[in-house]
Amino acid sequence: MARVLVVREAESARDTAKKLIGIGHEPVLLPLEVVVRLGSAAPVGDWTGFVVTSAKAVERLAEVFSDDTRPVFAVGEASAEAARAVGLVHVIAGEGTATSLPSLVRSAFGATARPNLLYAAGRNRSGSLEKAFEACDIAFGIWEVYDIAPLMPDLAFAQSTLSRAPVDAVLILSRGQAEAYGRLVARLDEASLGWPLKAQPHLLCLSERIAASLPDDLTYRAKISTSPSLASLFEWIP
Repeated sequence: MARVLVVREAESARDTAKKLIGIGHEPVLLPLEVVVRLGSAAPVGDWTGFVVTSAKAVERLAEVFSDDTRPVFAVGEASAEAARAVGLVHVIAGEGTATSLPSLVRSAFGATARPNLLYAAGRNRSGSLEKAFEACDIAFGIWEVYDIAPLMPDLAFAQSTLSRAPVDAVLILSRGQAEAYGRLVARLDEASLGWPLKAQPHLLCLSERIAASLPDDLTYRAKISTSPSLASLFEWIP
């Protein structure tokens, strides 16, 4: 059994913790980010369907488009389950990557159709979905419904949490988490608290791009997932 530090926002961290417990590991929760709900109105358009790449977007989508029967294309099963849970009616799950969604949309509407999709998105995103749709000539509009903001915990609390027993690995699932983790380590050092463990744990990163956002002095501890999924990343847990 390994002790695994989870630094994502609180609700997502709890879901990840359940998965870790299910495969025999002990999660340690120390959120370094928080979800900020955005109050922007949905853009007006002749939308033929919707797209979500995160469960964080589905609640706002359901609020504005309740009982709507137009298809909701979810990037993977997790976001699809979240969409169904808030009452969205016609949900189609993708394979877990943004690049898989254009073919899913084409299959749903037909090769000759001209879908126009509303993408309920986070403010800070990679842009990979937009590029995939543009490459396949699929029209879309973007509606930013949430943001992820950094959260710095009380340093004494952080040190106490991390000092209870050795942490073997840290899950790093976004560039924001990589940057936040680097800031935490630096602030502990600046406060003369130091990293509370004898050695830095393995930093399990979901992609090369995420690992590149770690401070230079921590990248040597990074291990990269072979595919963009938690299941793949869990394979690196020592």
